[in-house]
Amino acid sequence: MGLDPHQVYDLVNTSVARSRIWELRAKMMVDGDYKTSRGTYNISRKDAKIIGAIAQEIEAPAPVFNAALQMHYAAMAQGYSSMDTASLYEVYKRAAGIEDIVEPE
Repeated sequence: MGLDPHQVYDLVNTSVARSRIWELRAKMMVDGDYKTSRGTYNISRKDAKIIGAIAQEIEAPAPVFNAALQMHYAAMAQGYSSMDTASLYEVYKRAAGIEDIVEPE
């Protein structure tokens, strides 16, 4: 949409839509800094196995969980495994054809 990410961050950060997760992860996305947190894909991969097993055990449909998990796999395949999961922003940007992407190290 051509919106300035810093302005969007500031706007949401001063509204009722603000949350602690927004403050942490959105700031990382705006700054393109995915190294200062410990919320890596390795942690989410471990948690996803547990959540997926429980959902399967109780025969609970989890389509949103499964779709999100596929994006996590895409991020790991693209090399973001050691970075914070906020780097999913870069995966979505790449999928949208946006060229200004922070590449994994």
